[in-house]
Amino acid sequence: MLRLNRDLDRKSLAGTYAREGYVQIASLFPDDVAAAIEDALRHRTRWRLAVLGADGQVRTFREDALRGMSPADAAALQRDVMGRARDGFGFAYHFYPIVETYVAGEDKGHVLHDLLRWLNQDEWLDFGREIIGCSTVDHSDAQATLYAPGDFLTRHDDDYGNEHDRRAAFVIGFTRRWRTDWGGLLQLLDETDRVETAFAPQFNLVTFFKVPRWHSVSYVPPFAGEGRYSITGWLDHLS
Repeated sequence: MLRLNRDLDRKSLAGTYAREGYVQIASLFPDDVAAAIEDALRHRTRWRLAVLGADGQVRTFREDALRGMSPADAAALQRDVMGRARDGFGFAYHFYPIVETYVAGEDKGHVLHDLLRWLNQDEWLDFGREIIGCSTVDHSDAQATLYAPGDFLTRHDDDYGNEHDRRAAFVIGFTRRWRTDWGGLLQLLDETDRVETAFAPQFNLVTFFKVPRWHSVSYVPPFAGEGRYSITGWLDHLS
């Protein structure tokens, strides 16, 4: 049942992307599709925590590991994460590795696995090629993300120099209720760290932006009354 909204003005949207280097597209999916993905994210996804420690290594934790962590170990982890963010690149956010779990046969029948397959089929890839003006895109990579209170992602440009040549990033939002002072803003930055533009979480809306481009997700404070749910991914060319 996964399908795009048929009423999108692709030519106009592609023109905005070519001019600005980014574009936001509202009502990406029909209402029933968006609601099904939202339900999967909110109620049927076993989230993990990803952090970058002071040693520069990515560390991931399942929910049971977090619950079993001693207060001293939790405090030490928090110090490592904040120290890394203070001095350079750092992050702490919740995620679901769609590709990893799909390949491993974990959580069989999950809606997000259906979504991953669809993101690598012609309907989505043709749409992405048209919007970003790149005919060589041949696959998508994606993960589900949840920014809960205390989560953040500091300045980076998504260019990791591996075999997957990322042509554009996309963030599909599934957050219905949000206040800008709850943070979680997707911020597009210039070379001097100034914010060129920032986008609050929204529902059934995708943001495409060119890679590489400096960007960040602002800190979600403890008083935030909601989680920031999204599908984050890239349109890639396999080099």
